[in-house]
Amino acid sequence: MSETQPSDDADESRPVGLRRVNDEGKEILDALAGRSCLFGFGFDAITDAIAAAAENYLGDPNQPDDDRIDPQETFLNALRAVIGDSTHVAAESAFLCASADEAVETAIGFARRWKTDAYRTIALIGSDHGRTAASRTASGRPELHHGYGPMMAGFAHVPANDIDALRATVDPQTACLLVCPVDLHDAARPLTSDFLQAARELCDQNRIALIVDESRLSFGSSGEPFVFSSIADIKADGVVLSAGLFGGMSGGIFVGAQKLTQSSDSHSIRYPMQRAAVLATLSAMKEQNLPQSVAQSMQDFAVALAERIGGFEFVRDVLATGTTIGIDTDIASDEIVRLAAHHRLRIESAGDTAVRIQLPINVDQQSSELLIERFGQTMEQLERETAEALNG
Repeated sequence: MSETQPSDDADESRPVGLRRVNDEGKEILDALAGRSCLFGFGFDAITDAIAAAAENYLGDPNQPDDDRIDPQETFLNALRAVIGDSTHVAAESAFLCASADEAVETAIGFARRWKTDAYRTIALIGSDHGRTAASRTASGRPELHHGYGPMMAGFAHVPANDIDALRATVDPQTACLLVCPVDLHDAARPLTSDFLQAARELCDQNRIALIVDESRLSFGSSGEPFVFSSIADIKADGVVLSAGLFGGMSGGIFVGAQKLTQSSDSHSIRYPMQRAAVLATLSAMKEQNLPQSVAQSMQDFAVALAERIGGFEFVRDVLATGTTIGIDTDIASDEIVRLAAHHRLRIESAGDTAVRIQLPINVDQQSSELLIERFGQTMEQLERETAEALNG
């Protein structure tokens, strides 16, 4: 995994790759940097594009009926150039949104409009689709519902990988099946190929739109443009994208089939800065033949990490889906996150006893080795403290 290096006169305090300075002024390795940018921090082409857009007209985001399209289809063509001749989604229309949550709501809206007189959305228990009213309701996490009163009507939830429960929940009013292919709150555990295949068949049989929410999974992070296609060879009716594409800014994209959106255009004019960030990201991906050119190095990193930490008795499993890696353990996740921070490594909870990392798709060898070593040191300290607690 190669990483764009800073120039010779680069400010050492400037975030670059995985490296950044934390609130205490200490340099850390941020193992979640891939969510901000596919290339990590400090990627000049993207920051320059955002700055150039900021110097010009910034648009009018408070004009909700702004349906202007990109006359040159620059945005959609840039997406297609990276996606290629994908059989996994018909990239016939693209809608740039102010946030990932708005893109999720856009997808649900198209699904409802496509199937006349149908309005229900089925999502998965444990899923997290955002914080707006509809995306919060679509999320299958009780803590996101508690304290907000009645949730919106028209949503149901079934257990992940339970096709029988899904079949039992589908009815004539079902318009949309909304899934994220990786459960970031359960050790970054991917859905099974069998479930995705069966879900696609069920959607075809009942004219239900299959919407895949990859907004929290970095674009291209599996070695393929879409994460779900690295798990199962299926076709989605629409995909929600966000992580890694916006240079750390808020934004979302809904890519969908023309049959669903009734459009064959790119709707991306409304948010110039977000548009500039995405175009710069896609251009760099195309130039570097990403993500295909780093697929093997992603796998090699996951194997090396598993070899370093897999031998600890409290590590149950290491689950890798490209650069999204979950570590399932017998230790409270908050304790692992705390000790990792002590070793100047930023990771994140992925459930009560699991943590996750989400790396850029091109990390340099030195940073990769340092990250693995700091993770190993974290686990070694956990082992010592656990033994001391048992013997105390």
